[in-house]
Amino acid sequence: MSTLSKEPFSEEIYINTIIQGALQRIPKEFLSEQLFIKAVKKCANALLYIPIEFLSKEICFAAVKHHGFALRYIPNEFLSKEICFAAVKYYGRAIQ
Repeated sequence: MSTLSKEPFSEEIYINTIIQGALQRIPKEFLSEQLFIKAVKKCANALLYIPIEFLSKEICFAAVKHHGFALRYIPNEFLSKEICFAAVKYYGRAIQ
């Protein structure tokens, strides 16, 4: 699989690439917490494709804040009271 072109840079293309699970196609210099946050805000399933070494509390919080059901995709080491409360606030059935 080839890497996406670096020119012209299109953040929206990279976000959609993350959502599709093709993270390896994005040049490493463009991978950032902000890009991952934008991806999980757009689609909770993006959490499934972000490698654990790139995950952060902020990415997980953004995911549940926009899609409470995303709680099911968050690895145990990132679960916290704040993340669970945010998930339930935005999606009452998040902990069922």
